[in-house]
This record gives sequence, structure tokens and C-alpha cells, in this order.
Amino acid sequence: MDDCTAETVTAALLEPGDIVTLPGVAGRCRVQVARAAVPGVVWLYVVDAATGVRRRGHVALPLHRTVTRHAAGPVATTGPGPEST
Repeated sequence: MDDCTAETVTAALLEPGDIVTLPGVAGRCRVQVARAAVPGVVWLYVVDAATGVRRRGHVALPLHRTVTRHAAGPVATTGPGPEST
């Protein structure tokens, strides 16, 4: 991944699969789950982007907090599922 492709986004825009740098967390992380359990706050459950090891607990960020996103997660495709015969 190239650092020149990084973008600054708010925590509210993070989705599973995104690779981000979070405040207070060493290294890059891949978002597994983003949950808005408390109004105005997003809880992120993340894994280390290099090793895939899950980080203990969650990272809570205000929705307006900006973070650096290095790569977007996979885009979910919607459409008809496989046809049953």
C-alpha cells in the first residue's frame, strides 16, 4: 500500500475492511466491526493490518473525529443470489 493514497475521513464513514491509523493504537488496523452503540460515538473492533491479530477490546471515537484511511474495504455487491433449481 502506498501512503500517497491515504485520505482523511471522519469516524462515521469507516466500514468493515477499511485499513486505518487510529489515535492511541500503534500501527495500522483493519476494521472488523463498526458499531454505533452510543449516540454520537462509533465503537470500532479492529485487527492488526499486518498480522491479522485481533486487538483487545474496542476503540471508541466521536463520529466527527478524523482518522487516516489507507485503503477502503471491499465493496459489498448487492444483487440476486444464486438461483435455486
